[in-house]
Amino acid sequence: GLAMMWAARSFGSDAILYQTHGSFGEMFARPARSQSFVNLSVVVFCLVLLFPLNFVMIGFLGRLPTENVFDLGVRFGLMGVFTFFSFWLLPTAVAIYQRADVTEVFGVKWPRVVYWIAGVLLGLSLWPLVMGFAMGWEEVYGWLAGAEAKSTWHDRLVEATAEQVGRIRQLSPVLVAVTLAIVPAVCEEWFFRGMLLRSLLRVRSAMFAIVVSAIVFGLFHVLSGSVIALERLLPTMLVGMVLGYLALRSGSVLPGMLLHATHNACVSFLAYYQPQLSRFDWFPAEDQPVPLSWIAAAVVVAGIGLGLIVSGRKR
Repeated sequence: GLAMMWAARSFGSDAILYQTHGSFGEMFARPARSQSFVNLSVVVFCLVLLFPLNFVMIGFLGRLPTENVFDLGVRFGLMGVFTFFSFWLLPTAVAIYQRADVTEVFGVKWPRVVYWIAGVLLGLSLWPLVMGFAMGWEEVYGWLAGAEAKSTWHDRLVEATAEQVGRIRQLSPVLVAVTLAIVPAVCEEWFFRGMLLRSLLRVRSAMFAIVVSAIVFGLFHVLSGSVIALERLLPTMLVGMVLGYLALRSGSVLPGMLLHATHNACVSFLAYYQPQLSRFDWFPAEDQPVPLSWIAAAVVVAGIGLGLIVSGRKR
């Protein structure tokens, strides 16, 4: 239904209902000449393919054996391959088929230094805010469902997280960095803030493009290990909006890749080295929430990063 509404708005309801302006196949016909963009209809079609593909592959990966380190390595390696295929190779193939300029479609431009700095600052500071949102969601859930349901849900979440982190700690730090930080950051930014955001910017306002791309980004992250994790939706959407704004102001997808990779690396390696870091009094235990002082410091650092983006000359 949403697809029909979008198509009707984009191409005219008469053309959709009565096919007065050509066949459906013409929408995906290869252009005769090269162009600097990919039509939004083609991008939406690519997005529609990615949703079931993502759903099936996450379910498949969740059912692979994890009895030893080799099994875990294979699972994480396949996860990286799937991410590369879905969010980098498939969109790139679509752009090439459409005779589009890949550097223009995906925003491959060298940005100003201020945006690199902003990406690092935001990558280092957004993760405590995301954890803070998760804590807030837990309180809201307790208010709606009751203290007993909240306690049960919290215990289940801690147990599942501890099990997942325990598996990650068996892997090489290099494999963790590649599969959980670098590959997702590069490939997801390539599609969400590259092809999707820039195609939306051609036909709608900047705010609409940033919000819609962030919502889609959040929906892809709701499914985690064959489990629907609704508490991830709002925080991931907010991170997606920051990434979209950075891509808009810088005119490039590259600073967002750095922000995304830094954010993922912080989350992954703080959990990876938690047993060693917990020897320090200032580092929280595994079952403790992020300290409020960390969240306050993150707000300050994130504010500086956003200030740099706003003050930088828009490209």
